[in-house]
Formats: sequence, C-alpha cells, structure tokens
Amino acid sequence: MRLPTARTRLLPLLATLLTALALLAGPVSPATSQDGTTDPRAERERVRSQQADVAAQVDTLQADQSEVTAALAAIDTDLRSKQASLADAQAALTEAEAEVVRLEGERAATEADIEQLRVEVREFSVAAYMSPPDLDGFETTFRAGNANDAAAKQALLSVNANHKADVIDELRAAEATLAALEEDATAARADAAAKRDEADAKVAEVQEARDRQALFVAEVEERLDMKLMEATILADQDQQLSDQIAREEAEIAAALQRMREQEIEAQQAAAPVSPPTAATTTPPTSAGGGSTTTAPTVPGQTTPPTQPPTTTPPTTTPPPVVIPPITGSGEIVSVRGIFVHRSIAGNVEALLAAAQASGVNLSGSGWRDANQQIALRRQNCGTSDYAIWQMPASQCSPPTAIPGRSMHERGLAIDFTYNGGFINSRSNPGYVWLAANAGRFGLINLPSEPWHWSTTGQ
Repeated sequence: MRLPTARTRLLPLLATLLTALALLAGPVSPATSQDGTTDPRAERERVRSQQADVAAQVDTLQADQSEVTAALAAIDTDLRSKQASLADAQAALTEAEAEVVRLEGERAATEADIEQLRVEVREFSVAAYMSPPDLDGFETTFRAGNANDAAAKQALLSVNANHKADVIDELRAAEATLAALEEDATAARADAAAKRDEADAKVAEVQEARDRQALFVAEVEERLDMKLMEATILADQDQQLSDQIAREEAEIAAALQRMREQEIEAQQAAAPVSPPTAATTTPPTSAGGGSTTTAPTVPGQTTPPTQPPTTTPPTTTPPPVVIPPITGSGEIVSVRGIFVHRSIAGNVEALLAAAQASGVNLSGSGWRDANQQIALRRQNCGTSDYAIWQMPASQCSPPTAIPGRSMHERGLAIDFTYNGGFINSRSNPGYVWLAANAGRFGLINLPSEPWHWSTTGQ
C-alpha cells in the first residue's frame, strides 16, 4: 500500500484550519421580534373610566345624597382599577427587564467562551503553519521497519487532530448559541421597551384618575360645609329637616373617609420597583487576547416608573392656615327681623315689600354668628388652627362645617319662611313667588334647597 504524500495529507488539515479562521469573523445579528399581546381588562377599564367621567360631572351642590355617594364610588372604583392595572404593568416590566439582564449575562458568558476557543484555534493554526507535521520523516521511519515508532507517531498525530477538531466543533456550537442568545435578547429588549411604554401610560392614567378624584372630593367637601351649616341653622326652625340633612351628609362624609383609608392602604401596598442588577463581568476583548471586567450595558433598559404622587388624604404637615374674614355684628343689620349684611339690606327690604304687596307673607333667618361654628369645630374637630379652619368637614366627628365659608355667616343668605311655615318644596306659594321675582332683587336659589336663597346661589 502506498502512503499519501505529505502535501496530500496536509490538505484536510489546512481546510479545517481555514474553516476555523473563518469562524473568527463572528456571527450575524438576528432579526427583532415583538410581543403583540393585549390587556384583557382594557374594555372593562374603558367602561369604568367612562362611568367616572360621567360621575365627575355631577353637581355636588344640587345632587341628592345618593347621587353624590354613587358618583364618589364610581370615581373611586375607576382609580382602584387603574392602580391595579398599573401594579400589573410594573410587575410585567420588572419581569421583562430581568429577562433582558439574564440573557445579557448568558450572552456575556458565551462570548467569553468563544474568545477562549478562538485563542486556541489561533494558537494551533499558527503552530501548524510554522511547524507542519513531519510526515516525510514519519514515512521514512515507517519504511525502515520501526513499527513501534511509527505507531506512536501515528497515535500522537491522531490525538492532536482530534483535539483540534473538538475545539473547532465547540467553537461552531458556541457561535450558534451566541446567535440564538442575541436573537432572544433583541426580542426581550423590544418586549421590555413595549412594557415600559405601557407602564408609563398606566402611570399617567392613575395620575389623571387621582386628579379627577381630588377635584371631585374638593367639591364634595364644599357641599358638606354648606349643607352641614344649613342643618345647624335649620335646627331652630325645622329640627326634623335639620336631622335629615345631617344624616345624609354624614353618609357622604363616611364615604370620603373610606376613600382616604383605601388610599392609605394602596400607598402602603405599593412597594417601590427597583431595576434588576446585571452581571458585572464582560468577556475579554478580541484585540491582543486581553480581558476587561467592566459592567455590561443592557440596551433599552431604564428605570421602572415610580408610583405617581397622591392627592388624598392630606399630608401630615398641614398647609399654612388661612383664616377667612368674619363678618362682624357692626356690618349686620335687621330687615323686618331678618339679619343680613348691610350691603344687601335695601334689596331685601324691597323684596319683602314686593312680596307683601302681592299677598305673599315672607320672613326667615339670615346671618349666623361664626363664633358659634368655631365653638362646634373645637368640640368636634380639634383645637388647633388647622382643625378649626382647614380640616375637611368629613374628618370631624361628627362632620362639622368649616367656619366662615357659609353665605349665612357673611349675611348674604336667607332661609325663607312663608306664612310662618318653612318653605320645603317647590310647590310652596312662597317658593313660587321667589322663583319668579327674587332674581330682580339679587337673590338666587340653591336648587337642592327650596328655602335657601343667596347672592351667589350657594
């Protein structure tokens, strides 16, 4: 049998080495994929948002107690739904960013393995070029009949060739793994970016819902101040009606308090979201075979959204106390037994005279001394300036109106009676006459209270 020449034997080895050198060029970047899933709760949230929009349009001064509490519930339900959706979106974002970090860590480790395998390929490629196998000497030894030396050399060549082939196979496998990891990482980054956009949108939705709730709550608190004050004033004329108003407004105050408690619970349950931590070692650079140990960057990774600021309940440090001007007795005059501010005394006299000329006997009560309300606030709310002048009426026990905000305390409102009886319906002859004529004298009715007329309708 004739052995192959040295040149013929080197061809397969050189082909293998050339293949290995070609692998050193690196992989091709994969295509990007995107998650097209949608939120299954979107339709339900849309309906709740629409209900909250409608509820926010309720006129808190004119609506009855059931309408106000129903509106509060709709607005609050919308906020809670958006908060839950935000929490889910933030959890999904955290999971997506953790997946990016994991894939980047695996990619870094795989790149380190590839670099090491490339170093080995370079080394035996250069060695083969500088010192090719002595196949001619091997043939001489074989022909000389020294079978033991020939077998040993053949075994050594076989071992070296197998080792080189294994290294090349490992390099090919590592390159394929890296390509798959890069494709997965690209898809994961796109997914994380989409989830970040979704979470940011949810933050904006929650803030919008909070702002809407805060505005409506402020309107409801204003209603409480007026209605509770009215109940206090009416106690001298119609105790039953006074008690009814107080009960209804107490239910609204209780609804506000439940909302505050739920908001506190939501804040306590909302743990801050921290971005996942990436691996701290990157693969060595290809230039010169050196290595670095800097933290890898994760493309597309940013800090998760923070919880939006709250608007309710009030902060523990109350705002500066602003004490409203209190109308003194020197500014209050009596018009046919009704005490009003002197600025409207002429109009009230003209109104009563016109009603009398029409056969309608009107009277009523007007100005109420704010000092009485201050005493009630001290009793029901607390003795600090904040408790007396700024604490929402709904936070007092029982709910108590803030002094100085009622039109009665300014002498600019009157609760009318007709023929000595309280005007508690729109069919009352006194109300019918006032509805037709009071506007000429600068007085406007609060629609929810047929008896109550003031310069602003509040």
